[in-house]
This record gives sequence, structure tokens and C-alpha cells, in this order.
Amino acid sequence: SDGTMYHKFRYDLAGYTFCYLEIDSHTAHAGFETRVGAFLDIIEERRLKKVEKLPLLIE
Repeated sequence: SDGTMYHKFRYDLAGYTFCYLEIDSHTAHAGFETRVGAFLDIIEERRLKKVEKLPLLIE
């Protein structure tokens, strides 16, 4: 079932950022785009925070 798959992904991907979307015939295209866009924003924000933590080398 979908619930079982969600828990499997959550277990297998522990420690990783992931997006799990359930799509059916009632899922609106705009809602899907909004969720994917929000997920990509989260990924970008985390990437930038990792870059900020790198040491600054001044020569």
C-alpha cells in the first residue's frame, strides 16, 4: 500500500532530504508544481547553508 511505501522510503532515506508525493486522478497540476517548487526551494536553502559553513580562505 501507499502507506507502507512511504514508511519504507522514510526508513531507507533517513538522513536525506526527499519529497514523497502521492498523485491520483484528483491531483491538480498547480498543486503538484507548488509542492515540487517548495521542495526545490528547501534543497537550495540547505545547499546555501552548507556553502556558508565552508571556511573562508583569505590570501
